[in-house]
Amino acid sequence: MYGNLWEYEHISNAYDRILDTKVGYGNYQRILLFFLGLTYATNQSSILAIFISIPSIQKEWNLNILELAIIASSIFLGISFGQIIGDILSKYFGRRITLLISSTLHAAFGLLISFDSSWTWLSFMTFISGVSFGLTFVIPTFLGEVMPTGRRSRANIIIRSYLVYGALHAIILSKWLFDDLAYSETWRTLICLTTVPSLPVIFVLLKYIQESPKFLILKGEFIQGLNSLAAMGKYNHGDKFAGVGSADNFDLYMWQRKMYGEPDRTKWSDIFQKENRKRSYLLLAIWTGLNFIYYGLAFILPLILSKQEAFGQDHGLNILLFLVFGDIPAIFLIYLLLDKKKLSKKSTMMLCSFCMMLNFTFIVLHQEEYLFWALSLTRTATVVSYLLLQPIIVESFRRSLRRVAFQTITLFSRLSGALIPFFYVGLFHFGDFIPFIGSLAISFIIFCSVYTVSKERVQDEESKGLELDELIGDKEFLDIPYNKLCERRHSSAITG
Repeated sequence: MYGNLWEYEHISNAYDRILDTKVGYGNYQRILLFFLGLTYATNQSSILAIFISIPSIQKEWNLNILELAIIASSIFLGISFGQIIGDILSKYFGRRITLLISSTLHAAFGLLISFDSSWTWLSFMTFISGVSFGLTFVIPTFLGEVMPTGRRSRANIIIRSYLVYGALHAIILSKWLFDDLAYSETWRTLICLTTVPSLPVIFVLLKYIQESPKFLILKGEFIQGLNSLAAMGKYNHGDKFAGVGSADNFDLYMWQRKMYGEPDRTKWSDIFQKENRKRSYLLLAIWTGLNFIYYGLAFILPLILSKQEAFGQDHGLNILLFLVFGDIPAIFLIYLLLDKKKLSKKSTMMLCSFCMMLNFTFIVLHQEEYLFWALSLTRTATVVSYLLLQPIIVESFRRSLRRVAFQTITLFSRLSGALIPFFYVGLFHFGDFIPFIGSLAISFIIFCSVYTVSKERVQDEESKGLELDELIGDKEFLDIPYNKLCERRHSSAITG
């Protein structure tokens, strides 16, 4: 089919080449980044608002710690369910539709939370909130398909920073609405207000955002894909946009056929075969441990602070605020060091896990004295580890397994997230600061796992920074039979 190596490479890179040279980067991607980031932010804000409201919810309905754990666990179950459903929706209906469903669910959650009459209804509502958040995990894929290749890695970091804005939004609203962290009648208002940004997101998704051209072309909607590329180019360049020529149309057509001509037989179980099993379990332990520390502390801290009279109401919320500020240096650091070849991801993650162990030791030994600073440094170390774990997964598997490995490891770790509230409230039952001992043990497991997984790496190809292309495969639609595609559309696009 291909006359020489140059022709093969030319066709293989057709989509990215046209995206880089013809469509480019401009106002379309900037607006897309802002509103996709806003989608992340509003979901993160709602989850943190629920956690901040846990003491008020407990007091209003006189709940025991098991019932509180069920409410919080519903969020993590919803996130896992949303990720599974989102993968199916984005695969067959598109990235834009998936995000539209996510924002609509989130807005509905904000409205229906006002009508809750029992903790069981609230558990269902928090499950819906989790589903909404789980659906947003299609965002990195969407970005990877519309961003020029040189901007994908940093776009991922920029999007991650919006989680900080979402958390700040929730805490600032709580400082305005709450008179007492231990109980406030305005907790429903707090949660409702965190969902308001979903409304402009829905409007922009309907009126402005195009479906991913890559999705449309690979699925067989060739004309629609070309139109989407043209619309992006016009937003970026205006009347100067020359359009996608007939030669480019032919290259895209051949690229699409090439994708269908190379069937992908990988399954999620492949990463647990003998040659991959050890590194898969180690990476799963690392990601699960980071989930426990990151979300577990966000869940249990409002309960701990509400019981500490020495802190006072305002100081308790200030600690939560300062905890979120720990994300900022982490994102700034990774953004600067993203593509630095001298950056040792293994050594940096080991340093971060050691920092977590040290901070939890100080908290356990001195409790209130070091709580303020230790928690913020722990948050920084956790976020840095999260952002470094993605390229470590890239380097731990051969190219054909990278996408399925990343999806499987993250899904299993998020499913285990349903145990986070039960783990922390169980420890909290034995003492206010006992949860930090559990976090200390988890950080030690992360440290040992990072040290061991470094010996399990397989680098059959060079990887760079947080390159999203390593995790966003071109072969996502290969299980759609080729005979379902409309050849007439391709032919008319080329001849036209």
